[in-house]
Amino acid sequence: MLSVVLGGLRTRWVTLAGSFVALALGVGLIATTVLGLAAALDPPVRKPVRFAASPVVVRGTDTLTVGRKTKKLFHPQAVDKELLRELRTLGPV
Repeated sequence: MLSVVLGGLRTRWVTLAGSFVALALGVGLIATTVLGLAAALDPPVRKPVRFAASPVVVRGTDTLTVGRKTKKLFHPQAVDKELLRELRTLGPV
């Protein structure tokens, strides 16, 4: 019985090597994916950088309301021109 297995391995050694290579690449791919997910699920807490020194931050609305339905916009609207004019009187914008 063992001689049949060894004979098969002698004639099909390329298939066996290919299977081990595929298995090793699959394990590496899964390990990389798990490491990426673990890094994304628990990010470090960062201090605000861009607007840290600003005393006031003004941004446009990020919701759209039509009738009774309200949805969050992917890209917030720009600040109104009237509000921007008022803000320029206070200082640099």
